[in-house]
Amino acid sequence: MKQTFRGYMIVFRPAFVWSIIGLAVVFIAGWLFRFVNLSPTIRIVLALLPLIPGSLFLFHLVKGIRGLDELQQRIYTETATLTFIVTVLLTFLFGSLQRAGLYTATWDDIGNTMMLVWVCMYLICDWRYR
Repeated sequence: MKQTFRGYMIVFRPAFVWSIIGLAVVFIAGWLFRFVNLSPTIRIVLALLPLIPGSLFLFHLVKGIRGLDELQQRIYTETATLTFIVTVLLTFLFGSLQRAGLYTATWDDIGNTMMLVWVCMYLICDWRYR
């Protein structure tokens, strides 16, 4: 039985909420680092603070995936595996480009690229099983 879009939103709502909270914490901490003079202790705490919503996001994501049927679980597992492999290869590519003096990737470049690869891999895996 195919689950509707509404069903997906119910299963993954906590993961979505924690991802948005984590993103907000990262942006707020980045803003504070740039414009406010903070003590080293506060800087460390702010740097580690996104780990809390990030951990809760992963917990609820795994919990949501476990609630799906076998085919949907397979799609998500294949998506994660293929994304990991492509991200490793792109990281090697970015390193080679940096050593050649052609391009220096930032952490944001790698993260944004990984998210784009994740979406593309999900669409491919989902299409493959339809």
